[in-house]
Amino acid sequence: MKLELHNLYNEQAELAVIGSCLMDAKAITRILDKLEPSDFYIKRCGIVYEQIVNNFAKNIAIDLVTISNNLKEDEISATWLTECVNNCVSSANVEHYANIVKEFSKRRQMRLLLVKKNKGINEIEPNHSIDELALEIQSEILEITSRDTIRNIDFQKVVNILDTRMYSRLNRDDTSIDGYWRFNYTSKRLTDITGGIEPQSLIILGALKKSGKTKFIIDQMVHLTVNQKVPILFLSLEMGEEGVTRLIWSRLAKVNSKYIKMPIDSYGKQLLEEDDLRQLRQTKPTIEEIGSKMIVDTRSFLDFNQIKAKILQSIQMMDIKVVFLDYLQRCRIDTRHNQTDAKAIELFTAGLADIARDYKIAIVVLSQLRKVAEGKYATVADIKESGGIPENATHILLFNNVDRITHTKGAEKPFTNNTVIDVVQRDGDSGRIVLNHDLRIGRFWDTDEGLFGDETKI
Repeated sequence: MKLELHNLYNEQAELAVIGSCLMDAKAITRILDKLEPSDFYIKRCGIVYEQIVNNFAKNIAIDLVTISNNLKEDEISATWLTECVNNCVSSANVEHYANIVKEFSKRRQMRLLLVKKNKGINEIEPNHSIDELALEIQSEILEITSRDTIRNIDFQKVVNILDTRMYSRLNRDDTSIDGYWRFNYTSKRLTDITGGIEPQSLIILGALKKSGKTKFIIDQMVHLTVNQKVPILFLSLEMGEEGVTRLIWSRLAKVNSKYIKMPIDSYGKQLLEEDDLRQLRQTKPTIEEIGSKMIVDTRSFLDFNQIKAKILQSIQMMDIKVVFLDYLQRCRIDTRHNQTDAKAIELFTAGLADIARDYKIAIVVLSQLRKVAEGKYATVADIKESGGIPENATHILLFNNVDRITHTKGAEKPFTNNTVIDVVQRDGDSGRIVLNHDLRIGRFWDTDEGLFGDETKI
């Protein structure tokens, strides 16, 4: 039996998306992270949309002449493209058209999935597990329905969730559960060596797992948004919204992030003191303030086009100045065309450097170090698939936790509370700084300052 899908698409919406993108080159930035070429039922529309996406990624003009010239081999005429533009009244509704195309795409995928699985159930072997098949179907349905989900954090909402859960556990009741600018790091020394966080710069922060690198950048983000009123974008490819919010709240309140998650231990002992609870309550308004200066997206495995689209959307929404990406190895890197992982990452970081330059923003990217860097001071060569990263980055910050370097197997673990950052710069002298840290609250400060340095506001 032939599967009927012709009634599961909207021709006017598909043509309107193409017409909008050709009419207004900026229209693609509003839909790129929710629509893929495969979402189009009309083959010509999918081909044209893919060419528009490719031009966008390469910073090539998106217009009738350029697109039609690139599609001559696909036998898509300039006349048909012109009709798409002429039949589109305005590009203002491109997001509405894209939502319609996406909805029909999901319906087609669902129809195909159900037909495929129905056939599979009829042919299932006696020893096959129905439970495993059900989980597989659930997983595929979830993938279909969640691809276009935007996960910007509502900080106030998440803090209230964490707050309710925290007090619920304390009460033993778990059932209720543009021009020139330079921004400073929390460390004056790091600011002096690097010149601060400057526009048109790509900063790579290389570190081992569980070394405190994510807490370090959250420390910088809180400092930027609260003290310097800098709007930023945080692409958290590893942590979810509760994890991000908990670390930010911990940093603001100077309360152990572990205790926010688990306010009582397994023996029933209360870990959060009254002073901690007071600090957490007092900093809730500041979380709301941060939410007005920070866009956070917690989707994982974003590809380059999705990242670029999110950056441009955030520039339009909030005029962001700094982007933090955690972390490079969790991005979806294009390794097609027989290129190595190192080459693919080189092209990826080159694209990020182009975005930073073209849109006059700073991009800070976390990258993991190879395991061989454990127990020693890291070098640029220890960055995973380092390839051309040094050529693309303005600064490379090699993040070393001293405890992990000085500790030897069998010896008593030291507690130096020191972080060493080696700065490698494309333009300028390299240097080394030593910071004190308190990873319980995610705070870093210069070693010659007091516990919280000259921090006056947070």
